[in-house]
Amino acid sequence: MSEKSWQFYHDSESAWEAMLADCRLATKTIDFEQFILLNDVVGKKFFDVFEQKAKEGVKVRLICDAAGSYSFYNSALPGRLAKLGVKIKFFNPIKPWRLHNITSWF
Repeated sequence: MSEKSWQFYHDSESAWEAMLADCRLATKTIDFEQFILLNDVVGKKFFDVFEQKAKEGVKVRLICDAAGSYSFYNSALPGRLAKLGVKIKFFNPIKPWRLHNITSWF
């Protein structure tokens, strides 16, 4: 019988703690994709780990939805992380022409 390589979490807090633990253990890369990554208490924990790992030479890459992660997207954090070498891409960028073009959101 082989050991499973995945885990199902019943609550967000457990999932976040497991994700943070894995990020803290990273020695080569962190590839992190989120629809919602906020500049809040939980997000700050991730940003601190990303910053520390980038300083350690770990390749950190983030991909986030610009609308769902608006408080991160619209803050100084992406620039600060980018200066440390963190690669950040936002999909669904918020553009004025998209506000009244509902089909562009899908």
